[in-house]
Amino acid sequence: MRFPDPAKTGGPSSASSHVLGGKAPLAKRISLYIVISLLGTLVFVPGMTNSFLSDDWPVIARNKDTLPLHAGQLFKSVRHGWYRPVFDLFIALCWKLFGLDASLYHLTIALLYAVTAALVGSFAEVLVGSRGVGVLSCVLFATHGVHAEPALWIASSNEVLAGLFALLSITSYAAFRRSRRPLLWLTGAWLCYLLAIGCKETAVFLPLLVVGYDVWIGASATEATGWSKFAPTVPFLLAGLAFTAFRIRTGSPYPVSVGVARILINVVYYLAVECLALPDNYGYLTSLSLWRQSPFLPLLTVGLGTGSLGILLWGYRRFGPGRSLSEYDRARKFALGWSICALLPVVLTATGRTAFMSSIGVAWFIAVLSFVAWRSARDDQKARRAVVAALALFIIANLLVSSYRASCWRQAGHTMENVLSQLDHQLRGTSDDSEICLVGLPDHIEHAYTFRNAFPALARLLYPDRNMRAILDVDSTGQERTVQELGRMDVCGNGLVLWYDGTALERVR
Repeated sequence: MRFPDPAKTGGPSSASSHVLGGKAPLAKRISLYIVISLLGTLVFVPGMTNSFLSDDWPVIARNKDTLPLHAGQLFKSVRHGWYRPVFDLFIALCWKLFGLDASLYHLTIALLYAVTAALVGSFAEVLVGSRGVGVLSCVLFATHGVHAEPALWIASSNEVLAGLFALLSITSYAAFRRSRRPLLWLTGAWLCYLLAIGCKETAVFLPLLVVGYDVWIGASATEATGWSKFAPTVPFLLAGLAFTAFRIRTGSPYPVSVGVARILINVVYYLAVECLALPDNYGYLTSLSLWRQSPFLPLLTVGLGTGSLGILLWGYRRFGPGRSLSEYDRARKFALGWSICALLPVVLTATGRTAFMSSIGVAWFIAVLSFVAWRSARDDQKARRAVVAALALFIIANLLVSSYRASCWRQAGHTMENVLSQLDHQLRGTSDDSEICLVGLPDHIEHAYTFRNAFPALARLLYPDRNMRAILDVDSTGQERTVQELGRMDVCGNGLVLWYDGTALERVR
């Protein structure tokens, strides 16, 4: 692997000519990254099935009748504990276009994910004016192992949408700072920020990075002197503060009284899944059974991730200081700032999907780290080969994690398809008003969610005339139940009882 020489690609100083045209027009640059990101996204394609899973069902059920004329009300209120009007409208549009064809939802989200990865690479090039850093950032982000959940779970695609609009916002702001027609780009940056927080509240952190861009990157034809140069950031900051106050007043469905120890554990979790290639489903308190059954994969990927990151850090510290250009140091600080700030809204919880926004900064950080280490070690070919090998191992570790998690979501989808097919067969000949109780359905398959939260929305969408409910193999507290325990639970009344034994749905009463 060879990195382009900044002297040949224009170097950091030429970044301003890349934003709106010049030698590398925006459309041409984006098309390059789109191709790279589509190739990277292929790692998740095997996980796509024609199935809705878990929260997909209630998300679709509550938005299928939403119309554009409802947008005003959606933007003014919190629904079901969340403020996600843009995401709700997106799901409503998908319903109008695709109905119950889940494969088309998945295809749409995969394309949006590829565009997001392309923007990660494109903005990295804007930061430092280096095509090598941009390509690396795009590859690192597109193949990151923690992205399986947002890429493959429809209900979690709000992460992809929020990331897409956040990147469009910061890209537009960078264009504003380097443009002779700044008002159009600044307006676009403001609008995209509002759309980002309308997809998912966690995008509220972005104004901090808008200020960070002016502090660390700066340099523009529109730049004023002193404090006045920060005037364009004021609307971002006011919008962020107003939205934060609004969400504090409306409350959160998640507990907010989390102790310091738990927060520290959550930070370690994010560090492990984002930087050390730990499969996200192995980082939960309920994952002990996974470690006992299949410890090899996480030990392998964490070993590869830790070792490769250690080599990259060594290369940067050994060759970078005093020899790397200040533009790369500023970009490194911006990337680290993005990673940290993006964790602030989600640090009270820890799931793989909520690492999505922070992983954007991680991709930039590792790309800059690798580029500086490789470029600065020009007189040490062994060190250069070590840097390239470490980078390759890091990508391989994440590809392994991505492939594994995609296989989990594929299995979850096939399980859903199998159960619904058997359910259709079992219901033939039964009266529409009979009560039906499904027992033992899987809550998840290695934390790829199947029937969690699926009922009663699933029943309303597929069996609107049936009185149907489900008892999963995990109770409401998250405790796993054995077959015998579920059998002793008096929960099904006197109606038809269907038991799922892991492969077949059998009528037991």
